[in-house]
Amino acid sequence: MGGGMGGGFGGGMNMQAMGGVPPGQLFILRKTPCNEQIVIAVDMSRAYKDPRARPLVQPGDMIILQYRPIEEIFNFGIGTFFTYGIFQPAAEQQRLTAIVLSNPVRDRLPACQIVG
Repeated sequence: MGGGMGGGFGGGMNMQAMGGVPPGQLFILRKTPCNEQIVIAVDMSRAYKDPRARPLVQPGDMIILQYRPIEEIFNFGIGTFFTYGIFQPAAEQQRLTAIVLSNPVRDRLPACQIVG
């Protein structure tokens, strides 16, 4: 199954509010009369379209929503874009360049030893 019960980044963020992709997998953990447990896997995109693919939830069922890896990547990309925007990486690169150019250790080296 991979991932955890939190579903990675998507489990902790409201990605749908930012236009993200909802979880694509649902797992229902159901206890049997023999005190065992069965797992019912539901493809959410199929369940949206086909009512026959929607199992009935019973009392005592544990429900786990999980993002597929591609959904996680997409939501991470959207979250990063809306958090840092387009220009943030360029500004960060300029800041790091300024730090490297003003490095006190580098300024004390003789000119023949400066590399890069």
